[in-house]
Amino acid sequence: MMYNVQGWDPYSYAFEADEEEVSLVFRNLGMEDDPACGPIIDDIAIKKLFTFDRPKDIPFFASLSSLAGQKSKI
Repeated sequence: MMYNVQGWDPYSYAFEADEEEVSLVFRNLGMEDDPACGPIIDDIAIKKLFTFDRPKDIPFFASLSSLAGQKSKI
């Protein structure tokens, strides 16, 4: 959980989808207990992140340094 000067709590979740197309469902469980409870989700942003392919025999940090144009010291 992170707090900021706006007074709200931004959350970040990541997942790897099993299919090309998925459905996301957001529910306010508090509204079931108290119908007077308003929506607690103000905004949602979804971004598809791409990961690069690297050979399995190269360590992770070595592959990162090669992206930066530096030779690996590992």
